[in-house]
Amino acid sequence: MYYHFPQGKDEIALEAIKWMKERVQTQIQAVFTDIDDPIIAIQSYIRYLASKIFTENEYGFSISLLALENSFSDNTLRVACIETYQLWQDEFENKLLHGGFCFDEAQEISGIILFSIEGAVTLSLVKNSDKPLKILIERIPVLVKAKK
Repeated sequence: MYYHFPQGKDEIALEAIKWMKERVQTQIQAVFTDIDDPIIAIQSYIRYLASKIFTENEYGFSISLLALENSFSDNTLRVACIETYQLWQDEFENKLLHGGFCFDEAQEISGIILFSIEGAVTLSLVKNSDKPLKILIERIPVLVKAKK
């Protein structure tokens, strides 16, 4: 394996982050494509995640472990994580902007949505339960409408 990745585990981690960045962005865009309402779109994406995790046993939706492991040690990996999270947040922000939110509100809410999804995915995996994701799905309308 190190033949293909001469810089070792950091290079492998960087490639994993790049792969996840593009993969998740594509998935968000695919779910959002035909849905105009930002609340329904965001709920649909979270349902998609829950389905992938608990029906199809797919786990590639979070870089939180890589981000936590490398947040203090490797600046290149830390920056890659920041860029990845920002790209994902931008997808939520754009959906909110197209749904009528002003820039500041869309930016703030999209960050909260991203934080919430990352936390719900982590808790769902640790608890082996989709309940955190289901609770988040139910609460998205309250979160989003509260600022609209």
